[in-house]
Parts: sequence; C-alpha cells; structure tokens
Amino acid sequence: MKTHYHILGQPWHWLFLPGFWWDPSEGTVSQFYILGITFMLVTSLTFSSVALLAGSISNYLLNHKKVGLYLKWLQISMFVGIAVYILIP
Repeated sequence: MKTHYHILGQPWHWLFLPGFWWDPSEGTVSQFYILGITFMLVTSLTFSSVALLAGSISNYLLNHKKVGLYLKWLQISMFVGIAVYILIP
C-alpha cells in the first residue's frame, strides 16, 4: 500500500510544507503560530487601510458632484478601450 503519491516520479507532499522555516531546531508549531499572527496583522492593516481610503473617497465624491460626471466618462472610455483591444488583433 502506498503512503504517498508521486507526480512525475517525485513525491509532491513537500509542496504543502512552508518555505518560511528559519530555524530547524525550533518547533514548527511555534513557527506556524508566528506566521499566522503575522498574516492576521498584515491582513488587518491592509483591510483597515482600504476601508479608511474608501470612506475618504466616498466623502469626497458626495461633496463634489462634478466628479461623478468625469468618472462616468472615464468608465465609458475604459470599456470602449477594452472592446477595441479585444476586437482588433
């Protein structure tokens, strides 16, 4: 009975192992916790920044009505540009 599968003659289970291990003598569990905490911090910072930026842009758009007109024409020109790019080889 096989315990692992081979792809092109090579074991593939190593693909699931992370490449962030910095100290082989330190436990892998603690390194996974450090990676998880780092991921949560970076994700929280990123999404908080996006939310704050979206809020400030929303306030700007509500206070300046002409911006909507420019954005509408920008959107139209982008879609026309994409259509031309697709249709002309």
